[in-house]
Amino acid sequence: MLENHSSVKPPPGADGEEKDALELAAENWDSPVVITTSVQFIESLLSARPSRCRKLHRIAHSVVIFDEVQTMPSHILQPIFSVFRELARQYGVSFVFSSATQPAFLKSTSLSDGFTPGEMRPQSLTPISGN
Repeated sequence: MLENHSSVKPPPGADGEEKDALELAAENWDSPVVITTSVQFIESLLSARPSRCRKLHRIAHSVVIFDEVQTMPSHILQPIFSVFRELARQYGVSFVFSSATQPAFLKSTSLSDGFTPGEMRPQSLTPISGN
């Protein structure tokens, strides 16, 4: 498992070689499970810098989970949804949007590139009772 965000620091006592290996793994997302922030993920998708884009080959055929998705900045939803749609259609990426508050991500006059009802499937979790 790889944690990749701005708060990650090498373990105390890590030597230069270990730090280099961790840095390379983070640059390439060389791990079967990557935990990152929405900001890090979106910056990687939309970056013009090769070092940031280098990891993108790792998301093909993956499941991307966004927690607290309602906090995504509304001014970037149009381009982000276009990218998500392309990743889903062409690269087999599945997206899970997790939120206690259902965000308004469906196509509307204010969100012309929003999802159509067939593109999103709402799921709600029912608590398991002890009975």
